[in-house]
Amino acid sequence: MQDYAVIQIAHRQHMVQIGRTYTVDKFVAEVGTKMDFPVLAMAKDGKLTIGTPVVEKTSAKIEVLEQGRGEKINTFVYKAKSRYHKRHGFRKQITTFKVIEIN
Repeated sequence: MQDYAVIQIAHRQHMVQIGRTYTVDKFVAEVGTKMDFPVLAMAKDGKLTIGTPVVEKTSAKIEVLEQGRGEKINTFVYKAKSRYHKRHGFRKQITTFKVIEIN
């Protein structure tokens, strides 16, 4: 199995691997910014290390690639026999980032 780490971004935990891109709920950061996040758990060379609550002297470095909006979700409310109907649309704010290194 590949090496991976579990990091926490905005009260949610994500399992990440080096070199992959991920899309998560929006967090405040400029495009091109490199950030460090604490590692909660880490698997390297088949050995699992779990932090209490974080793994000491370990962080995951990411680069923000894009701030944008996700796919549009359309909903439709309809009530029979009363001629009532209403449409709603929603697009979630998202952040796309790439994991540069875990050390």
